Amino acid sequence: MKILRLALIVLALMMISYPFWPEAGFWWKHNFSSSQSAGQDPFELAEKAVSGNSEEETARVEVAETKNILSIPIIDLQAEIIDSQDEYQSLERGAWLKPNSAGFGTLGNTILTAHRFHPNPKKNFFYHLNKVEVGDEVKVLWQGRIFHYQVAEKKIVDGEDLSIEKQASQETLTLYTCHPVWSTRERLVIVARAK
Repeated sequence: MKILRLALIVLALMMISYPFWPEAGFWWKHNFSSSQSAGQDPFELAEKAVSGNSEEETARVEVAETKNILSIPIIDLQAEIIDSQDEYQSLERGAWLKPNSAGFGTLGNTILTAHRFHPNPKKNFFYHLNKVEVGDEVKVLWQGRIFHYQVAEKKIVDGEDLSIEKQASQETLTLYTCHPVWSTRERLVIVARAK
């Protein structure tokens, strides 16, 4: 009976602490882990493809097979960018490129949104978006080209505020997600401008 009681207590503690596991993992990785992820960085492949070195043709083929990627180095984020009309399926797979957004590399507002908290921790793409600050770098690999942005603004708006999706007069990337973590009451918005 004591073992069952102990097991139930441990299970309850695990369930209560579950929402904080991504934060603990982020803290651990940034304080104690020095391991690098396996495989070729898609941004390195794209840079090789345009560099003119002897590996250029191989790199071009590998980039052609690479997914479109959003990268925010300060929070170790690399999420696939999903270009689709299906919001639900897109948000399950990565950062959703909102329909009618401006294209990457063009004037206007390119809008990406993603889950901040999801029952599957591998789908918490924007969980650490709150750690991004003005001046931080954001990179996008889109159809084999790299686009560089710098965060110009960080704000919280009402969950119904659609002004964050308005078109812009300059090349802009807007990222947004729910705020606070377990609520859709507000939106955490990161606005970045092309470098």
